[in-house]
Amino acid sequence: SQPNRIRVFLRIRPPSRDEDTWFRSHQYKPIVRDEHMTPNPERSLIIDRSGKRYDFDKVFRYEATQKQLFREGALPTLENVFNGYCGAVLAYGQTGT
Repeated sequence: SQPNRIRVFLRIRPPSRDEDTWFRSHQYKPIVRDEHMTPNPERSLIIDRSGKRYDFDKVFRYEATQKQLFREGALPTLENVFNGYCGAVLAYGQTGT
């Protein structure tokens, strides 16, 4: 990994029960375009209404596990810290608890 670079990851939380019900009944649409309709879905997401594309170092979609996030997001930074570099892992948003 590159120790002198800021990396930005995005995790898309799964829909709540209410949201899932609304999506299935077509009362509302998810704002993020489906993975199969997104070029390079591992690194990008598209806001469906505007078509605006956002690129990240990695996009973790609904099915991503905590283990995947740790291994791909935090662990490389920790390894760099152990090798003498400064590092920080910042998380922002809902925790689901």
